Amino acid sequence: MNDGELRNLLRGADADFEKPIIAPGELAGRVRRLDQKRRRRSRVLLTAVPVVVVAAVATAWSLVPRAALPTGTEKSVAGAALDWGEIERLQAEADFHERLARQMIALRKRDRALEQAQRALAEPDPLDVVREQVDVVAYRMIQRADELRTQMDPSEEAIRLYRDVEQLFPKTHSAEVARERLTALAAREGET
Repeated sequence: MNDGELRNLLRGADADFEKPIIAPGELAGRVRRLDQKRRRRSRVLLTAVPVVVVAAVATAWSLVPRAALPTGTEKSVAGAALDWGEIERLQAEADFHERLARQMIALRKRDRALEQAQRALAEPDPLDVVREQVDVVAYRMIQRADELRTQMDPSEEAIRLYRDVEQLFPKTHSAEVARERLTALAAREGET
């Protein structure tokens, strides 16, 4: 097998794989846009909490029945007691609404984190995709070398392909197979 045939073989192996759906530059842009969107939502939520608390206090204040105020000296003492009791109740209600808003924000953050984790798990890692492609190319080279070896025993082209797999893809299973086949061929040549 000459260089042209090997190139054609590699191109054919490469053509069998789908091209990545998203280019790395496009992926980076998408990540940036999602991050900006997340930050905007966070700012809106952080702005909304005080507004919700103020609205709750204002609503509670408008719903509180106004008691008939006593006259004279009793008016100032009873009014002060009523105001403090009302203020304490409103403060407790405002605290409750603030805790509720914080819990809702925390739950939303947790839900968003879970959604992101699920999306990340659903999408394949680009490095894993590349590793799979490398493994397939190396495997196909081994298959081609095996075919050549069965057609023309011993074949210099097959030996060269085994060596290429061993050198080009050293950390793959196909490299181990290539080493075993080269060892077997060398042992066979040693017997003759």
